[in-house]
Amino acid sequence: MDMDDQRQEELADFCRAEYPKLVRLLSLYCGDRATAEDLAQETLARVWQRWDRVGGLDAPDRWARRVALNLGASWFRHRRAARQARSSTPITPASQVDATAGAEDGFRAMVTGLAPRQRAVLLLRFHEDLSVIDTARLMGIREGTVKALTAQAVDALRKRDGTTIQETARGLDQPGEPGRSDETSARGG
Repeated sequence: MDMDDQRQEELADFCRAEYPKLVRLLSLYCGDRATAEDLAQETLARVWQRWDRVGGLDAPDRWARRVALNLGASWFRHRRAARQARSSTPITPASQVDATAGAEDGFRAMVTGLAPRQRAVLLLRFHEDLSVIDTARLMGIREGTVKALTAQAVDALRKRDGTTIQETARGLDQPGEPGRSDETSARGG
């Protein structure tokens, strides 16, 4: 197997491994699985186009998550613009979503209606179990901004639903404990 074949096989393996993770992250971010699948495919197309550079990164999966969240934010901007153009109704608030839905549906419903950066921070911190430092790097913002966005989002959730992120995130089948200290999360346990 020559070098080109090996690089292509690495890329194919990366895409096969990351696609389901991206779909899950984007499903929670966007609230729609079909859109999440489209955005995950677009993310992996961009990875494919830039694999020579992305494949050499320390964490190409983090690069892909950042692209995915950027695409999700763009999708929300386009959706909002289209909604304003046709004067349709806004997204259903979390309080009107079926309370018997699974934990992941509950998490998705909970973050619906938050500002895009708040939603992204909560998903990365509590769903993806990233530390403040890793979340800041992935989003390209300062650690203090991550902390502020987290606090703002949690405060908004408390005011809106009377619930906490930890209560909902506990039901997800992700490893680790939501709300762990940054030192513990950074060490991986």
